[in-house]
Amino acid sequence: MNLFYSSFSRTANLFFTPLCTFEEVEFIFSLIKLLKGELILYDKNFKFETLKQNQILYIPEFDNEILIDALKWSVQVQVIGRLNQNQKIAGSNSGLVSFWDLDKNSIQSLSRGFFQNILSPFPIDALVWTEDQKFNHRMKSLSERFSIDTVVTENPNVALIALKEQKIDLLVLDWDTCGLEPIQVIREFRNIKQARKYFPKVLGIKDFNKMNLFKDLTLGIKDFCPVLFNPTEIIELLSDSLPVGREEFKGEIFSQDKPYLKLNRGKDLFQLQFIYPEDKEFKKEIYILSELEIGFQIFKKQFLWLREIENRL
Repeated sequence: MNLFYSSFSRTANLFFTPLCTFEEVEFIFSLIKLLKGELILYDKNFKFETLKQNQILYIPEFDNEILIDALKWSVQVQVIGRLNQNQKIAGSNSGLVSFWDLDKNSIQSLSRGFFQNILSPFPIDALVWTEDQKFNHRMKSLSERFSIDTVVTENPNVALIALKEQKIDLLVLDWDTCGLEPIQVIREFRNIKQARKYFPKVLGIKDFNKMNLFKDLTLGIKDFCPVLFNPTEIIELLSDSLPVGREEFKGEIFSQDKPYLKLNRGKDLFQLQFIYPEDKEFKKEIYILSELEIGFQIFKKQFLWLREIENRL
């Protein structure tokens, strides 16, 4: 399998460098030049709609209002440097995903793909159906970093049409904020599955503090979602598992002791499989880490801060 890095995002890029030293900023600029990116210095009159692919918009200090505006325009936002706790919380609440913390990660490791995306010969088409805007921003950003073609919608009609007419591999659904009652969703899902003889794997989100939880679960949710998650757990699962197919790598000891996604290959198709710790099939698997896999582990350090922030809230 040939997993590799693309030069830059398929969308425009914006990055902040809060509390970076002069030498660190010079290193970042050199890396962008090496990757043939076009560096643009931000000013207050800048319009995000004019930013093009391979253009990198640079802002020295972290500004949450600019972050929110950029995400609305589907600009891929990354932070390199140092943030205080309040800034981390503000960024997390606004939908920021990618933060390279220079207090914990070396500036030299930045060259392992921070400005790049991972491409795969086994592309995944995903549908995110929820009204949670922060979660939607995160999913868009994470999907972009791993080159997953993703439709994000809160409209039930758009979601159902996509499921009926497109080949969706992965559906992320919030049962509480999808705009339909669970019984309606289950009925639609069963009809689609019967008509198409196929249904995507579902990562379901559910608020376990919500009233009528038992009633909802007994309606048939578990027919499509053996395990339910909260939004943070979905982000963790995807950032841990992607790129799909990495279980192929053989080498140094690496144990997988959490839920993860696995890619099953056939002659003419591939299928996503979820492996859960409570499943009989689940076991710790041993891998040998190739140089490419080591690169992936470094690449994923930009997502670790989210877990720390959510655990403190």
